[in-house]
Amino acid sequence: MQQIDLFKNYLNNHYNFRFNEISSKVEFKPISESNFKSMTDRDLNSLLIEMNHHNCKIKSLDLETIIESDFVPIFNPIKNYFESLPQLTGNENIKKLLKTIDTHDNEFFEWAFTKWLVAWVACMVEDNAINQQCVILAGNQGIGKSTWVEKLIPNELMPYYFAGNIRLGNKDTLGFLSEKCLINLDELANMTYSNVAELKELVTKSKISFRKAYGKFTDNFIRRASFIGSVNGTEFLYDLTGNRRFLSFEVSRFENYGNHNVDMNLVLAEVYSLFKSGFQYWFDANDQKRVEKNNENFRVISPEEVKILELFSCTPLEDNIIESIKEEHLNNIGRNRFESANRISLRKEQVEEEINNLKYPKFKLPFELYQLITKRTPTQGELVKLGKILTKIGFKRKRSSSGTLYEVYYLKPDLSNLD
Repeated sequence: MQQIDLFKNYLNNHYNFRFNEISSKVEFKPISESNFKSMTDRDLNSLLIEMNHHNCKIKSLDLETIIESDFVPIFNPIKNYFESLPQLTGNENIKKLLKTIDTHDNEFFEWAFTKWLVAWVACMVEDNAINQQCVILAGNQGIGKSTWVEKLIPNELMPYYFAGNIRLGNKDTLGFLSEKCLINLDELANMTYSNVAELKELVTKSKISFRKAYGKFTDNFIRRASFIGSVNGTEFLYDLTGNRRFLSFEVSRFENYGNHNVDMNLVLAEVYSLFKSGFQYWFDANDQKRVEKNNENFRVISPEEVKILELFSCTPLEDNIIESIKEEHLNNIGRNRFESANRISLRKEQVEEEINNLKYPKFKLPFELYQLITKRTPTQGELVKLGKILTKIGFKRKRSSSGTLYEVYYLKPDLSNLD
């Protein structure tokens, strides 16, 4: 028998080993014990001394080589957890969980969060599945948001849960995408526009490649983590071009301040069954429209957008509104008793003509519109942002030799130049 086989026999006779492919760590236990633990450098050195004490004259490098080889079987604790769950059908326990929270739209929440739950499980157990939506729970401080999220994790999966801040673009964050099953973002309220853009990139990231600390090679890792977060207040979405990656819910109440007693093992057993049955956990084009419509409730409205909506419309005013504006302005003419009848008549004609023109569109460059709403010259970045705002609201546009023209209808008559 070769010496290497003697070493392996000793290890097999005294210990159980397994390679945790989630944490990328070797775990071991004495055969007489029940619980595995991650192997540390100290454990490895103790094992080296023990083997040499029992006449297994092994060198440190040889022991490391054995431990880091296929001598140690691969173990996936997350898949093992789901395969050990009871086989349940239906959604009785899922419904119990959904009833522990009241949102601004419970029907939307039950639909969207159920899809997210199945996507969460799919991302954990299916190597090629990606959960591309991040849940955001918005509500007052102290109502139980963080507690409720943490209660989603059964004890068996708690080692693969992370709550706190993540440093976007950091190697540790990339590691979390593979080593964690759920990332709870506590500080969404402090994220800037650029941070949100980076978060959207992380949520949709499918390929993870980096070299771990002390690793010899750059490795490819499987994406397993899903994202959830909480925020105080209801205005936190910045992107004018779309926020379909976020499932946003305004929460008014959690049962028992989030400390619900729903058995998450039974919930996840039902969710796992839905996944295996082919449940559509992804959001198709129609689903995304529904998500975008809901997210309008949570979008940050910029001062420029507020001013645009005060001054302009993308559709013509109705006749009765124009008549009301006309009546208001015409009634104010002639109150000066020193003004001649001819002067009053002329002014009324001018005002009436100007108000009638509200029926017709004006075509304006973004530069002109920006100056109208802010009274200053815009930067190029501000012009780009204004263009996104106008497109988001629904203003029509057309190309011209001068640039892009936007079709706008004034909401108020400009009477400043009238005699």
